[in-house]
Amino acid sequence: MKGQFDWQVIEEERSPVPPEPEGEQLSGGRRRRPGPLLLVMLLLAAGTLAWLTYQARQRTAAAEEAAIADVLADFRLLLQAAETEDRELTTNLLSGRDRAWAAQQRARVATGALLQEPGLGLVAVETADPSPAVSWLAPALDEATVVITQTITLPDTAETGLLARSWLYRRGDGRWLYAPPRDPAEYWGSRRQRQLGHLTIQYPARDEELALRLADEMAAALEQACAPAGGCPEQMEMVVVLTAQPSGLEAPALEELVFGDGPLYLPAPSWIGEPVDENGFRLLARAYSRPLLLAALGRELWSWRCCDHAPLFQALLDARLAQLDIQPWPMRPEDFAILREREFRLFEDTMTSWYGQAFSPRRDLAWLEAHAVVGFLLAQNPDADLAMLAARLNESPNYWFWAFDFLGERIGDRELEERWRAYSEANR
Repeated sequence: MKGQFDWQVIEEERSPVPPEPEGEQLSGGRRRRPGPLLLVMLLLAAGTLAWLTYQARQRTAAAEEAAIADVLADFRLLLQAAETEDRELTTNLLSGRDRAWAAQQRARVATGALLQEPGLGLVAVETADPSPAVSWLAPALDEATVVITQTITLPDTAETGLLARSWLYRRGDGRWLYAPPRDPAEYWGSRRQRQLGHLTIQYPARDEELALRLADEMAAALEQACAPAGGCPEQMEMVVVLTAQPSGLEAPALEELVFGDGPLYLPAPSWIGEPVDENGFRLLARAYSRPLLLAALGRELWSWRCCDHAPLFQALLDARLAQLDIQPWPMRPEDFAILREREFRLFEDTMTSWYGQAFSPRRDLAWLEAHAVVGFLLAQNPDADLAMLAARLNESPNYWFWAFDFLGERIGDRELEERWRAYSEANR
């Protein structure tokens, strides 16, 4: 008889498997924590990298500071050459990359215009060092932009404003040189256009924001100039090109504005400067509006034909610009003093201005006479129609007829002489 056995499966007690430690995996499948030596090595590597980065930044900062110091030193040397009108020194401070540009800058130094005349008739008031600063430095430390802020004004006005002027510099052999843009297409950007009423303005993309602000002011001034006639002629279109060419800095002559044909080329704002305050912008807007209005009056709005009594037509143009608040009336007390010394008589038939056939330089005798006459007649009849008087210059048989048209009445010679003397004395 077989014995009965109670078979039981006895399971072996097993401890729970502990989690594998983080760190390096051993051959048996377990990991171990990094040792202290490895941590020290990692910390040393990170510290070394941080130190090298700091050193590199320090070297870069030092190189930038040295470059800024050098470019400002060379710029101040250019200011010195401009103030002393030293063309020879200027030659060594200009880039020769663009010969036409360099020749123009040398000419501006010779006349004192490089520093004192930003363009379009604007004049810098201060002559002291305008504290230049570098506003941009290329990562390669081979190009920089120097900015100076100048107090500016327009002739015959006491109003002043602030204008930031930029000067592009490029590193040359041994020194930094005042230079034109390396790549004009990239610097100026595409050419753009905007039409505002009877004004079409073209400008480089670089100057778009300021160009459009100026265009608004110019268009408004143009419409105001047309107001006496009930508005601008329907077919009239004045095209202004704000050119990126440095030749735009050369102010167009009055003859070109009045008798010219085609677009009116004026310098892009970057050549002139960026207004810093509202007064600076107003002065800049007037500087751009003046040639536009002279062209509009001479070509489209007034029917004077060249060249009878040209100095008087020139004075009528200045009178209209003064009415439009584009410029002050240019006669000064010292101008009347010159006329009194010459014993100028208001209705002398031999006066230079009446028989003049060309526009006169400022302060020339014919210029003085014409402006004195127009100023006096306007003082007697402020509501005179200047457009009609411009046209009558071609029609009046003599000076007397034209003057009485201006006055709107006939006045005896003695009374006119007395009024003239009183007017001249009031402008001492």
